[in-house]
Amino acid sequence: MRARTVLSRLALDPPWLARLLAVLIGTGAARLVARQRVRHALARVRRDRVARQDASFALRVDVTRGGRSSYATLAGRVQADATAAGAAALVGSLLDGEIDEPGAWMPEQVIDPPSFFSRLARYGSSVELARA
Repeated sequence: MRARTVLSRLALDPPWLARLLAVLIGTGAARLVARQRVRHALARVRRDRVARQDASFALRVDVTRGGRSSYATLAGRVQADATAAGAAALVGSLLDGEIDEPGAWMPEQVIDPPSFFSRLARYGSSVELARA
């Protein structure tokens, strides 16, 4: 839709996580969390916890321009898997020659969204495009 401005709203679940992140940033403790040893320890704890629970996620993007609006949703079980699937789909687009313009681009500027989303679906993510 060639939008010039994009607004991102992020929701963290559970809600206490947003408060914890705000405290970490406000107190400077985020620098401690940025240390490699601490990050790896936290990742281990999270990985063990995620293995014991449902780690589903969802993302919705709304775009409005000139009275027209559309949205897309992405849903999956593990966010890291969806991120990896997106990277793999992008590499697939490069290998297939779908991207033929040199330069630094946002993926949506040079990749046909429906074909990209079908690649994501092959990796287990559910993508829905709709007009609002």
